[in-house]
Amino acid sequence: MSAYNYQITSDISFATATGILLAVTGIIEEQPSLTIDLAKAGRCTSVAVALLLQIKEVACKQKKTVDFLNIPSEIIDLAKLSNVENLLLH
Repeated sequence: MSAYNYQITSDISFATATGILLAVTGIIEEQPSLTIDLAKAGRCTSVAVALLLQIKEVACKQKKTVDFLNIPSEIIDLAKLSNVENLLLH
């Protein structure tokens, strides 16, 4: 079975994080696996790292898988700075 695909097309900020998390959590509950594409994400603030880690945690608690595609370089740079890059990419 292939993963359900979800694309984030908005900015990832304090203003949008809760809505994104709620939408993704609903998908995780319904699907065995999820691929989230960030290629069209807008501006990403530091909250993006926390959001992606939270999404990974939600999936793990439900014994589901989630993968991220096209993570913007600013998110990867922030994850490296915070020493959590491995958590996001694996």
